[in-house]
Amino acid sequence: MRPEICEALALAKAQLGSLKSEIIRGHSVKPHSRPYMAFVISKTNTSTSCGGFLVREDFVMTAAHCQGKEMFVVLGAHNIRADEHSQICFSISFSINQLEQNVTLNENIKPIPLPKIITDLPEGTNCLASGWGIISEEGTQIPDTLQEANIQVVERSCCRKQWGKIINKKMLCTEEVGCVGDSGGPLVCDGMAYGITSFGIEPCGFYGFPSVYTRISEYLSWVNTVMQKERH
Repeated sequence: MRPEICEALALAKAQLGSLKSEIIRGHSVKPHSRPYMAFVISKTNTSTSCGGFLVREDFVMTAAHCQGKEMFVVLGAHNIRADEHSQICFSISFSINQLEQNVTLNENIKPIPLPKIITDLPEGTNCLASGWGIISEEGTQIPDTLQEANIQVVERSCCRKQWGKIINKKMLCTEEVGCVGDSGGPLVCDGMAYGITSFGIEPCGFYGFPSVYTRISEYLSWVNTVMQKERH
């Protein structure tokens, strides 16, 4: 990666101040035990952060609303504020989230598989949500290391009772855990990324309102078409 990209990313991280990613009632994970995790910084007029995840040596997935005029990604991170030797940084394409070049995969940087068929996870499926940031409803505890929460899938009909008609078959829901700052991070179930964190209610972790995710399997055809077309 070009040195100026890392310098730009370091500046953007400094401008972020307190991270706004929010994994409520989570715990710190073993360093580098989630090698697919990506920390995405989007710059338009200001810098904002999102989660993301590596799905191929040159592709990172994140939420559509995490886009900006300039986008940077950190891979291989555990403590996002530390200068870890495992961290590498890239700029990514605004339109398709493709890295500027292939990343060299290692123990700290590995892609996570996506579901191969359209799959609707049953209620009660155990999953993991990961991110960097606030770990309390009061918004006062801000760790530097990757956090994770164990959560279960909620039936879509129950989710719709809370959120209304906005919930459709292209979404899936889990127990309340994340907030807006976790946008773009993966919902991992049975070792695969089944969802992209989309939204939740504020204040964070508000009981009774499920967290909502984009259902990746509903977009497999489009994802595969883009990834097959765009190769370095």
